[in-house]
Amino acid sequence: MQHAVQSTMAALVATVVLTVLMWVWTTSGITPELYFPSMIAGAISSPEKSLLGWTLHIVIGVFGYGLTAAALVNRYPGNDPLIFGVFLGLAGWLIMMIFLMPMMGAGLFAADLELLVPLVVLKFHLLFGIVLGWMLEHRLARLRRNVIY
Repeated sequence: MQHAVQSTMAALVATVVLTVLMWVWTTSGITPELYFPSMIAGAISSPEKSLLGWTLHIVIGVFGYGLTAAALVNRYPGNDPLIFGVFLGLAGWLIMMIFLMPMMGAGLFAADLELLVPLVVLKFHLLFGIVLGWMLEHRLARLRRNVIY
């Protein structure tokens, strides 16, 4: 149970960092078609409902990745949560490129968008994985020392 709590807290921090980076990137105007909340909401209902997209983004980031990390962090080969986080971020990118992008109308590996889009999404997922792994490393070390805040 404690692994789930600590992993979810780590995923919360990683999701907040990713959300801020996504917001800055999107508002910079470099790739305006890469507004994830609208893309996610458009796949489910309508692109104008970006609050739904942000909500799903946060739920997937915190609970999807958090609970997945809790279930797998002690089962992967190696002892480095940072590497585990990077692999989890890479797996999330592949899932997004193969399943979510086509579902959102962007094509397989976002082929219907600019070439920059899959690379930016990969960068975001790897950064998310690095933050997640780093937080996992620190949260699980505290758990082992029984010094949980």
